[in-house]
Amino acid sequence: ADISSERRARLKRAINNYIPQDIRDDHISVITGDGASNAFIYEFGLNRFDRILVDAPCSSERHLLQNESEMLKWGAGRSKINAKRQVALLLNALRLTKPGGLIVYSTCSLSPYENDDVVEKVIIKTKKISTGRKGGSETKHVRTVSLTMSDIRVGGDKTKYGYHLLPDVSDSWGPIYVCVLEVYEGPPDFEECISGESDSENSSFSEDT
Repeated sequence: ADISSERRARLKRAINNYIPQDIRDDHISVITGDGASNAFIYEFGLNRFDRILVDAPCSSERHLLQNESEMLKWGAGRSKINAKRQVALLLNALRLTKPGGLIVYSTCSLSPYENDDVVEKVIIKTKKISTGRKGGSETKHVRTVSLTMSDIRVGGDKTKYGYHLLPDVSDSWGPIYVCVLEVYEGPPDFEECISGESDSENSSFSEDT
């Protein structure tokens, strides 16, 4: 699902190029929708999916180098604006994913605002919802899943929560950031939440999105 017709067209091309037709016909639909909206939750319902890929809209620095008009639009504020939407997308993915399911969060951004900072915000927000500090009663949380370089295959650098694939060390792949999150119910993993909370105080975008 995507609200951008251009991105939906790119997704369709990728699906047609890499997914066998029988799987496409039986299991894949490309739809118009805003993954950050409440309407998306009403459409599909809570705890609907075992796996979700959040290939989030981002500042996409690699494409900037190939497009002069986009380069002229770029600025530090763009990453901060993107990050707010990315947090909303990832929180909705949490609501849509069944306990025990996995979420893959990915961008093609170099900015930590759009990568580890987004993951950290979601980990902390789910902790605060569970303890009632935001007036909610949700009990689902996320924790990161460790990957190995054999999982990544093309190499990359470990970050606080995920992995960053950069062209100079990843056989020209990237930049790509990827983080795998497991959804679980019950008390939050306070060790992971607390380790991130102290750093988040220095985050450059506000707590409330």
